Amino acid sequence: MLRQWKKVSAAETPGAYCQQILTNIFLSFARKRGYQETPVNVFVPEEVDPWESIDTELSVAKALATLSPLERAVVIGRYIDDLPVAQIASMLGKSEAWVRVSAHRSLQKLNSLDSTAEKAGEANA
Repeated sequence: MLRQWKKVSAAETPGAYCQQILTNIFLSFARKRGYQETPVNVFVPEEVDPWESIDTELSVAKALATLSPLERAVVIGRYIDDLPVAQIASMLGKSEAWVRVSAHRSLQKLNSLDSTAEKAGEANA
């Protein structure tokens, strides 16, 4: 900036001009350094079994199907997509308190389904 001080001082907002110079220098440095980085010990499995967790996925899908569409949206947004309560509330047009209560009640429903399935499995065994 000292080498180009005449340009800097002639600018309408010298502070913003200096900020832009510093930002460009930082980004240039970050880009150059990024090419030197290489991943270490990357594990790539030889075979992947797409059916390994199919039973779990099907049971989760069946359990989610028992919920109402709004309850399902809350559970998926909250626990699968990991969205904050405020964002889910704004997406659904509800209050944050409603989203928290709905998430709690939906989880209770899912847990009760899981416990009744376990009891039915024990009775059949």
